[in-house]
Amino acid sequence: MTMKSLLGMLEDYGFKQPHSSYIVNINCISRIHNSDVELEKGKRIPLSKKRKSEFVQAVEYYYSDL
Repeated sequence: MTMKSLLGMLEDYGFKQPHSSYIVNINCISRIHNSDVELEKGKRIPLSKKRKSEFVQAVEYYYSDL
């Protein structure tokens, strides 16, 4: 299965893609740094420059609805 098809199945459930190699659940994000995303358990994953703007907007939108 490709990342694109997997993301297509999960996007409606709060999952986004901060980097071409990762898909994360927005609920598990602790904070966003300049070039990475920190998850609840301290794990950091890269945040690509190409996806940063769209990813940050999606996270902000998600948390504004809570």
